[in-house]
Amino acid sequence: MLTAVNDLVFKFIFGMDERKELLQDFINLILERVGLPLASTIRIRNPFNLRQYADDKESVLDIEASDDSGRFFDIEMQLEEQDYYGSRAMYYWSRVYGAQLKMGVDYRALHPVVGIHILDFVMRKDKTHFIKLFKPRDLLDPDPAGASILSEQMVQIMLELPLMDRGQHCGRLEKLLLLLETEGGNDTMTYSLAEQEKIFAEIDEAFRKFNADPELRSIYEGHLKWQHDHATFLTVAREKGEAEGRAKGEAEGKRETAYDIARRMKVKGIDIGLIAECTGLSPEEIAKS
Repeated sequence: MLTAVNDLVFKFIFGMDERKELLQDFINLILERVGLPLASTIRIRNPFNLRQYADDKESVLDIEASDDSGRFFDIEMQLEEQDYYGSRAMYYWSRVYGAQLKMGVDYRALHPVVGIHILDFVMRKDKTHFIKLFKPRDLLDPDPAGASILSEQMVQIMLELPLMDRGQHCGRLEKLLLLLETEGGNDTMTYSLAEQEKIFAEIDEAFRKFNADPELRSIYEGHLKWQHDHATFLTVAREKGEAEGRAKGEAEGKRETAYDIARRMKVKGIDIGLIAECTGLSPEEIAKS
């Protein structure tokens, strides 16, 4: 089923120059919730490119944008749970941050990078708040509330969809994300939300445009197939590795047992040839046991 929380569809909706105001509204809903300055303008630095995704199923489907203050935004939709997602988020953040520094330019030229991650899983099961804001903080400061920040230029925002309030009186940000979740699956909910605000109606219109385009649908199906095939490959490889590991462990265990038997038989003065016959070890291995 086509869904707007798929990374390809998400980038089509928010990652095109013709809809950059829609992306700005979305970013500002998030910035407002975490108490960061709003973006007055947005420039999409890697606009949606249909041919890129038709030819390269492994493309990273994030959205990179900047505002008039010089801040960069790296926005990603992630549906599959990953134990190492924090490291992945830091890696892509560092790529955007480091790419700013050209040869011969000093560190004062660097601008903040805000990572925004919409996750369909919970990174820490014991942390139940929906939006999480990360900055590098001095953990040894005696005053945790006033602990100094190493750099205000590193910000990571995680929105974990399973923890989101879906009640009747939830906020605008939650309603926007709820619309993305229900597009293609719940027309009643979709129509209800699309009628409430212009931004919701524009999201719904972009989704329907994607759904009605045969070429986009074909690329979506190919991208989805690659994701399923890749996930299956990783699962089979992991299971095969685990099976080989168990078999190796069992073989090593049996070999250790053979050595133990050989040692006990040697203590009793039993002939080396008989020990070899009983344990499957060579005379040289028995002599070293």
